[in-house]
Amino acid sequence: MKLKKVAFLLALVVASSCTLSACKKVSKLISSDSGTSSATASNAGSNLMAAKAAQYAEGYNTLIGTSGLKATYAHYLKADIDHATVSKDLSITDGSIEIALNQLTAGRAIASTQAPALDQAADQLIVALGKLNVQLKELEPYYKSKAYKDDNFAKGKAAHAAMIANFDAASSASHQFSKNLDEHENANAKLRLQSLKEKGEMLAYSTALSLSQAKEILSLFEEESSVKNPDILKRADALITQLEANLAEQRKEYAKANTATSGAKPDVDYQLAESHLTSMVGAYRNLKQSGKAKDVNSMVSAYNNAVHNSNSIRD
Repeated sequence: MKLKKVAFLLALVVASSCTLSACKKVSKLISSDSGTSSATASNAGSNLMAAKAAQYAEGYNTLIGTSGLKATYAHYLKADIDHATVSKDLSITDGSIEIALNQLTAGRAIASTQAPALDQAADQLIVALGKLNVQLKELEPYYKSKAYKDDNFAKGKAAHAAMIANFDAASSASHQFSKNLDEHENANAKLRLQSLKEKGEMLAYSTALSLSQAKEILSLFEEESSVKNPDILKRADALITQLEANLAEQRKEYAKANTATSGAKPDVDYQLAESHLTSMVGAYRNLKQSGKAKDVNSMVSAYNNAVHNSNSIRD
């Protein structure tokens, strides 16, 4: 197969304080929107929607990254403004919120109306992030210059309730946007997989299918109680069996492409994605043994790494 960047728009997941379904990143290999060629895209509108979905994915991936909304909120809460004293050295940061905001805004500006529910969720998220970003920008110099030592946190405490409200509103809007992005992705995943298979791009197909299967497994563990639910574990066992079989096929396809005497060598990110998904399987077996939610976090981390690699596959 001709090796090229295939758009995966799947979802990266951050487990911790949010449900898995609320915190997903999008991988470019699985979405028919971002990966469908002009031969399968029905018209220019489909291409615009592809560009919009990819841009939304980029913005959301930034928003849930290591310096995104959740991390920025946690950093702010750690300051404990209500009980802070001038003897403390405190700081706040806007993290990557403004970058995510700009990326989402760029996506919203793309002239496609094929996903109105997703656009509406994007509008709500953009507004919420905009309000939060403005307040963070206003207060950042106050904390950076340590002006709170002069007014005994008067300005910081006066702004605290609004800051919490803005963080909560942005978090809620992010949750809804994630749901709509998931729905959009899922609606296109089967078409994308079918397209890859029909074109004979079996390495991309098996990688995309593996990511899709891994995502389905993670979706079973949205509640902490699910880790000890025998019915859920039984369903997960069946899906793990399917995933392992497909990962074996993916390894064969990679080896075949890697030893081919003609054509470009396969991108190593295919191999890395497979490796991380195999680690996710191992983390699931740890989960079955321990019954602890922390092992779900390990599954999530491995999945996120696989998504990152899938999004790094070269042109």
